[in-house]
Amino acid sequence: MAQMKGERIVVKLRKLLDANEYYEAHQLYRTLYFRYSNSKRFEELQELLYEGADRFLSRGQFNSGADLASLYLDAVNADANMKLRLSDDKCCVQLSQRIADLMHKIPSKSSERVSFMMSALKLRSDVFPLPLIHYQFALILWREKNFPESRYHFLHSPDTCGEDCALMLIEYHITSGYPSEVDLFIAQFILQLLCIKKVVKNRVPIEECVESSCSPSTSSSNGLKIIGCKSVQHAYANKALQCFTTKHPQIQKKNPPFLLPLLNFLWFLLLAIDSGKSSTFKVLCDLYSPILKRDPSYNDYLSKIGELYFGLQSTARNRPMGGFLGNLLQSFFEDENDNNEEETLSAGTAANRQVDEELD
Repeated sequence: MAQMKGERIVVKLRKLLDANEYYEAHQLYRTLYFRYSNSKRFEELQELLYEGADRFLSRGQFNSGADLASLYLDAVNADANMKLRLSDDKCCVQLSQRIADLMHKIPSKSSERVSFMMSALKLRSDVFPLPLIHYQFALILWREKNFPESRYHFLHSPDTCGEDCALMLIEYHITSGYPSEVDLFIAQFILQLLCIKKVVKNRVPIEECVESSCSPSTSSSNGLKIIGCKSVQHAYANKALQCFTTKHPQIQKKNPPFLLPLLNFLWFLLLAIDSGKSSTFKVLCDLYSPILKRDPSYNDYLSKIGELYFGLQSTARNRPMGGFLGNLLQSFFEDENDNNEEETLSAGTAANRQVDEELD
């Protein structure tokens, strides 16, 4: 009975839309939203709202369509069973594609699109596939030639999209940059990529550490050791750099040596991260220090990379920085975990104690 009633409602909504009775249809959708929400029928509600938002937006009714798209996100977020359903990869892909489809149909210059995108990215990261949503947004913005925003969303996309990101950066440089800036476009992206997310450490048995000649950095009481400093961003950066250098018409070279020293530095930096040797990282930064002076932000990025991947003490946040650049860098560094903050505090306290003793 409930199914037949639901089918009749859908038929009625379609008739209203076909008759261009948009106001009545919109109000009926909103009424159904509250009714279905109160009865916890979120799965049915999501289908209803997605179809409604799609129909309104396709007919040029952008305000009503954006409103239903926002209600669709609310229904998705309120669904207690969503985490279980999203354990299926197909459901994750479908959800991210639906959100991207609605975003694409909302006019690019409208405040409704900005609001919708912000709401989508505020979904709980432990439940919803935010990297996939970022990736879908990045692709749409790339097609719209909005390279700066596409670049931002690629920074937060899955590590499997390195090739797409590189192709976007190539087009971005060719259309918006100077020929002499070819290395800057990929360098800035890779350094930011390596900074913005926490290191993913792998836990392996001690026996495997010995067999693979690894140098464990931290031991635990359960017979395991935490080794390695690589992250998913490291794999992402590797793929992006390789694709960029291979397919950019000014480079077209897969492996070093490159004519541009900064590209060589990026290549060796990723190798150093792969090895986890802090001495290699320090020598590399010293060797390429003249090249790294091209952009004052590089030293701050590398300071953070040294902290995340090599266990070095970061000095970037100890130097006062103001203005736009300081705020931008702080936004990339704010993801630091509490343990690093405690270590920094302890180191600072020890240093102060040593100074006091010397003064005495």
